[in-house]
Amino acid sequence: MFIYFVIFIINIQNLNYYEFVINMSNKNHCLKHSQKKKAQSAMEYLMTYGWAILIIAVVLAALDMLGIFNGATFLGTSCLSTPGYECSSPLFSAVTASTSNNLLTFNFTQTTGHTMYNIAFACAASANAISGLPNIVGGSGTEFSTISFSVLPSGGSGIVSGLVCYTSNGNVFASHPIGTPFAGQIWVQYNQQQGAGKATLIAIIAKLTAKVSVATSSNAAILVNSLSTICSNINCKYS
Repeated sequence: MFIYFVIFIINIQNLNYYEFVINMSNKNHCLKHSQKKKAQSAMEYLMTYGWAILIIAVVLAALDMLGIFNGATFLGTSCLSTPGYECSSPLFSAVTASTSNNLLTFNFTQTTGHTMYNIAFACAASANAISGLPNIVGGSGTEFSTISFSVLPSGGSGIVSGLVCYTSNGNVFASHPIGTPFAGQIWVQYNQQQGAGKATLIAIIAKLTAKVSVATSSNAAILVNSLSTICSNINCKYS
């Protein structure tokens, strides 16, 4: 009888062991299934947000190529004049088939109180430390343009076009795309009296900040000629 009781106890223990093994197996199976679902959810999460991040990256790259994030894009246009002179509406022409130079056009008015003769201009990013003249490669007399106005009374104005500007290293400002900024100064060279041998005066007329624009110097020249023709017929001056 005792033997049967022992066998009964052993069978119960075996049964409990088998149940334990089965329960552990089920738990392991559930754990693996849960881990698989979590991995699948993580993959779906990465795929969803990965595409969103990729699209954002492509958009940001396109905006960067357009120069949106370039500080120069937000740079304003100004021509801060010195006393006796007025400068307005500066812009640089885009590169054309005839020239790679980005040429400056601006409106100029002189209010010095006297007539100016043989007026020429120069434009550069910096001045020579010794002479104070525009800092350009091979300067000393070549800084200034050909004469833009032969005579301009006080209060007179006109459009200066096709002016070459020079960068901080003294080279010509050229071959730059639309939107490229330039910062520097504009000089004027003129005589207070008419005739040969008269004293030549040089002055800084403005601090310049402008960008390369779609308009070209040839367009400005056409505008000047048109305005000159109209004004000559109605006895006015343009500005």
